[in-house]
Amino acid sequence: MAASEIEKLERLVRENPKGRLFASLADAYRKDGQFPKALEVLEAGLKNHPDYVSARVVLGRVHMTTGDRVKAREAFSRVVELDPESVIALKALADLAEEEGESNEALRWSGQLLTVDPGNDDAMKQQERLTSAAKIHEDVRLSGIVPVVMEDVVLPGPVGVDPEATVRAFPAITGPIPGPTSAPTFNAAIEPL
Repeated sequence: MAASEIEKLERLVRENPKGRLFASLADAYRKDGQFPKALEVLEAGLKNHPDYVSARVVLGRVHMTTGDRVKAREAFSRVVELDPESVIALKALADLAEEEGESNEALRWSGQLLTVDPGNDDAMKQQERLTSAAKIHEDVRLSGIVPVVMEDVVLPGPVGVDPEATVRAFPAITGPIPGPTSAPTFNAAIEPL
């Protein structure tokens, strides 16, 4: 954002401190990377206009950019309370939920977005991606296959290779394997070659 545009907005906000131009100034600061200034302006302006949707959207965007997901969610949730058809807020909430591994919530938000904007390509792709991942997860759960988490197990390297070289291996699995049916117990030991 050009400095002259920010200066112009600063002047207009000074001239009318109780007006709504604070949201535009805060957004200009956000685009310019001046996040503390943006938050300061938003805090002051939202005291006078707590239900100003545009300002809440800017607040959510600032928090997303600075990595404060909790506050971003709060801001965008408030936007949806004020305007249930806010495409920006619904998309942001769906993305935040997906990034945090909350697939059901992400599906809910992107589904709500598709209700508001049925042709939204991003929301359609997100729905497809999330439903596909949920189906794979359910197939694995029903199959009784147990995903194995790698642990640090150090094995000697092959002959003639640096002795400091290590190889990761799967840990021994003991006890019944959870799933629809129990499998026999086994304990695999790894023997050096």
